[in-house]
Amino acid sequence: MATGCFRQLRRRRDRDFRYLDADGMGRAFPQVDMMSMNVAGLPPSLIVLVDERDNAIIVQAVDGHWAELIARSVTEVFGGSAAMR
Repeated sequence: MATGCFRQLRRRRDRDFRYLDADGMGRAFPQVDMMSMNVAGLPPSLIVLVDERDNAIIVQAVDGHWAELIARSVTEVFGGSAAMR
């Protein structure tokens, strides 16, 4: 039985709805520069980090390596936990 997002995808598929899976993560990679899009030559343009207190920061790095370094540093300042979008 389909659950979560798969239920929605199945409903839309039944209605001939077209969709694109643009999730570059695939599985849980430990670093931003290991995401599929970065490996293919498309570096992250913007990364948003948010902590549990609703502090937020937008990172615009030159490449995946720098995005990873900055995101890890910000996560440390956030207390070791941050959501990345």
